[in-house]
Amino acid sequence: MTPPILLPILLFTSLTLTSPLLPRGDSSCSHSSLSGFNWTAKSLHFHSLTTLTSPTTFSSASGSLSFNLSNPALGPSFDQLCTATSPTPDQFFYLDQWFTCLYTPSPSGSNLDPLVATTSAASFRFDKPSGRLEVRQSWECGDGDDPQYPTAQFSASGGVNVSLDCRMDFWQNPNWAGGSGDLLYGNETVECGVVDVQVAVESIEASA
Repeated sequence: MTPPILLPILLFTSLTLTSPLLPRGDSSCSHSSLSGFNWTAKSLHFHSLTTLTSPTTFSSASGSLSFNLSNPALGPSFDQLCTATSPTPDQFFYLDQWFTCLYTPSPSGSNLDPLVATTSAASFRFDKPSGRLEVRQSWECGDGDDPQYPTAQFSASGGVNVSLDCRMDFWQNPNWAGGSGDLLYGNETVECGVVDVQVAVESIEASA
């Protein structure tokens, strides 16, 4: 077997995600991948709800983050829905867990094979205290000019510090009596406005 030929760009930590293969007719895929690009995290939104049984004790908590990830080298048919939930108050996300995105069909349809779609998703992690969002993704382009190596594989990672405009609302139960009677003290809700952010590619590896 002929060993893979590494393309002449900087090499960083390899990723092992299976990649979608774009058809040879898409002449922009390899060029865009090698020309430098940013992902776009569209409609990024954070929400959390914490239920308290006293001013200092919570009974349940849930935080969620969602956005649509777009890679310009792949096009809108390969946009992915990225969602995550966490039960860990009070910031919920601490950059300690990777979450997997899912492909979503574009309005014009997609030529993405269902099996590939379940195994080639991008992944992300988030740190709520700092706003740091990190993404990693692997993909393939089938539009190479060299007939011996028509397919190129790419693995990239990067991140951005997101500035979230958040609002906190608190509802206090007027019937709470210090632990006797109604046990619900109140609910704290945090809602962060929807934003679109550019996620810079900080490292990329390619092979053919």
